[in-house]
Amino acid sequence: MRVLTVSLLCGLLELMTPVGEREGLRRAVRLLSALFLLGVLLQPLSSIGEAIFRLDLGSPARQWETESGAKYEEWMEEKLTAATSAQLEEDLSALLESELGVSREDCRITVGTESDGEGLRVSHVWIALRGEAVLIDPRRIETRVTEAVGCPCTVSLG
Repeated sequence: MRVLTVSLLCGLLELMTPVGEREGLRRAVRLLSALFLLGVLLQPLSSIGEAIFRLDLGSPARQWETESGAKYEEWMEEKLTAATSAQLEEDLSALLESELGVSREDCRITVGTESDGEGLRVSHVWIALRGEAVLIDPRRIETRVTEAVGCPCTVSLG
């Protein structure tokens, strides 16, 4: 729409320039109109270039290194730890529901992880029971989770 408007205005301006023996003014108007129209046509390319430039500077690695001094590896390890913990919590919920009848709504599972130099390992699992789940023997839950995960498990009410 903008290109059409600029084209019409340039054409109108060219029609309004006086015609005479010397065509210098008419040539200057044509040149300026062409340059102006070219600028309007190339304007979207500049916004694409700006977007690419912002994308490069906005990468997580540079943002963390420049703003807080933290390393990208530390940031990535935190994200992987959170994702691993969330997935393990979901898997344990499914295990407790299928084997012991503990509803997902009646338990809150928290997984503690730590880095041992080679990767992440689960250090402890905390389970808080509520609702009908408080009627299930917590020792059965602790034993089954400890067998499944291979780390201590603490079950509490609330």
